[in-house]
This record gives sequence, structure tokens and C-alpha cells, in this order.
Amino acid sequence: MKFCELEVVEFEKFVLGAPGANFMQSREMYERLKRSGREVYLLGVKQGSEIVCGGIAMKMGEKLKQKIFGIAMGPLVKEETEEIFRIFTEGMSDFLRRKGGMAVQISPHIVVNRRNYEDEIVEEVNPEIKKTLQGLGYKDLGEVGQIKWEYVITLQGKTEEEIFNSFRKDVRTRIKQATLRYGVRIRDLGYDELSVMKEMADEAVAAHGFRDRDLEYYQSMYEAFADKVKFVVAEAPKEVAEGQIKRIDEGDVKLSGKMVPISAVMYMLYGGEVLSLFSGVTRKYKNVGGCSHLIRWELIKYALENGYERYDFYGVRPEKGNSVYNFKAGFRGEIEELVGTQMLPLSKMGKIYTKRAKYYEYGDFS
Repeated sequence: MKFCELEVVEFEKFVLGAPGANFMQSREMYERLKRSGREVYLLGVKQGSEIVCGGIAMKMGEKLKQKIFGIAMGPLVKEETEEIFRIFTEGMSDFLRRKGGMAVQISPHIVVNRRNYEDEIVEEVNPEIKKTLQGLGYKDLGEVGQIKWEYVITLQGKTEEEIFNSFRKDVRTRIKQATLRYGVRIRDLGYDELSVMKEMADEAVAAHGFRDRDLEYYQSMYEAFADKVKFVVAEAPKEVAEGQIKRIDEGDVKLSGKMVPISAVMYMLYGGEVLSLFSGVTRKYKNVGGCSHLIRWELIKYALENGYERYDFYGVRPEKGNSVYNFKAGFRGEIEELVGTQMLPLSKMGKIYTKRAKYYEYGDFS
């Protein structure tokens, strides 16, 4: 096996067949980063002509004129062996050091264990992977730059009815009420409507402390991923949203036909899954319940109908009292704990930087 730079076409072919394939490690993301002027490289390991490891290495920032690189949700590996990681690490270190790097962060999309919605471990998947990486010189930073826990629903072998009936009772009720009581409808947002997504995501940022994204981010993702990214909005009749009427099924109700946005979600279609990436709610219309639940249910049904293997709610922190966790747990999926972000020093300054690195909240790889 040997370390090398990869061509875009061969990298894309490898990614689409690799375990843990995700949109952060995709041709579309690589080309988007290149167009935005980011310093980015395709690095990997080959066994003969076959790629067994690959990832997008991107410059994230600088300290004292030395660069910090990152591989978001990667590298992807065909097999999670010490030998593959060793060859990749040694080759990547030499390569990025020559590019002026002092440290590199990786966050492989590798599952350590799986837990049920009550945060109880039900399966150990790869409990030794952290030791393997630490043995190669990485420092475990936990949740830095990328998520450490994903909340997912496995769809294979399940029917729509089975999945719906598995939801917590209040979730099923909210989904039904959203349409029958409040007249909520779901539709796609076009490119010219992405400000709706931005405005709602801003409210989630304010409420939960998530990382802010500007409108250009959503626009660039729309352009880069084409039919692999979607933006959807849940809308309710204006009279219901503004409290002029309590429900549409009460007596002789007359509606103007005007709909107002209540909730929105940006989701990705990649690597055998439908993934909810960003979302938000218009809090002044909080009297219209179930919109966020209804959107997720519609996406789950979409995933089922189109043969996707799972629905991914994306990041979650399994902490009691965490409102985001409580919302996702209502869908009765499971938690996948990932290996988390690992930092490798590439220089003397990098060793100091790595030693002082702390456990941050979500950062920005993209």
C-alpha cells in the first residue's frame, strides 16, 4: 500500500462505495471548496490501483503563519485497520508539513458504539479505534468541528406503518394535528427562497447556540449539490398562524388561502441516507404545533419510498434536559457514537497547539 494524491473521478468512485460515505467527503464538497478559494487536497492510500482510504484535507486556519488542516467526517476507509491508518497518517503528515501545516484534525465517520433512544449502549462496534489513533500520535478532542453523536432511524426491512407506530405517542399526535387541526402543508423551497431557510435557522442559532450560516452558504450548497440537497418548509394558513382561528376543523371556517412559513429543514441525499442538516422554526408562530415533527415524518417517508437505508437526524447530545435530544428521541431511533475529532501535530509549534487544544463546541470545517 502507498500514500498518494487522488484524482477527482477516482475519489468520487471510492467514496460512493465506502463505509460511512457522507456529503462532507464528496466530489461536490471538494469542488465547492475549490471554487470558494479554499486550499484543499484529495489524499489517500492505494493498494495496487484500488483506493482503500481517502479524504479531503482543507486548510482551516493559521497560527503564527503555520497552517491548521482538517478532514471533516473523514478520512473514509475500506477497512478500519491500524495499517491503513498508519500509512495514511505518515503520508498525510509529510504532505501537509510540506504545505506549511503545523497540525491536522480528522474526524472519521466511524461508529464506536450504538445506543438506544434512552442512551443505553446496545452494541459495541469499534471500541478500539481511539486507541489505534492515539497510538499513531493523535489527541482525542471529542466534539470539535464535527458532531460526535448522530441520531438515526434504520429503514431497511420496515414498513411506513411500523415506523410511525414506533414513535412516541405525543409525536404521533403532533404529526396528525399539524395537518388535520392546523392545515400545515410541506413544500420545497427554490433558490430564490433560501432566505426563508436562513431566517429560521437564525432562530435556532439564537435558541440553541448552533453555528450561524450566512445566506451564501445555503446558496453555494444548493449550487454545488444540485439534486442531492433539498430545502423544505412547513406552512400553515395565515389565520391559524396568527391565532385568528384555533383550528381549521371547527365549524364554518373561511381561509384566505395565504400560507405563512413555520418551520424549515435543509437535508442531504447522499451515501444511502437522507440527512437533516440544518433546521429552524418561526417562534412567533409557536401556537401551530407539530410542524417540525411533520417535516421529519415526510422526509422519513421520502427515504422509505426511494430506497434509502436510513434517515439521519444528524447531530445530537444525549443529555437529559436537552431539548434537541428530547425532540429527536421522540422518533425512537438510535444514537451512534462516532470516534470524534482527533488532532495530530505536524511541527514543534503543532505539538504546543495540540497540547493546549480544548473541548470546543461545534466549529467550522466547511
